[in-house]
Amino acid sequence: AQIVAQQEGLEFIDLGKHDLEDEAVDLLSESSARRHAALPYRLEGTAVCVAIADPADDAALDAVLGEVKRPVRFVVATRTEVEAAIREAFGEPFAAA
Repeated sequence: AQIVAQQEGLEFIDLGKHDLEDEAVDLLSESSARRHAALPYRLEGTAVCVAIADPADDAALDAVLGEVKRPVRFVVATRTEVEAAIREAFGEPFAAA
């Protein structure tokens, strides 16, 4: 993930060391967060910081930008950390019956 961040010119973070801000988390639906392995975790003025597992996924970036509707600063975190933060924010997903 660090190499991918470097290739994309983005910061790599340890998402587990950041507190999730409810106001930021609420900007992206649970389904979008899970589908794109992306989670808004902090506000910076009018912008929102979004941790994403795959910054090379243009469809995911576009979907997040379209839903959040404010300036976004993408950062990269491991998929494991993003998924753990999504579980922290939204709880465990319901198992399909």
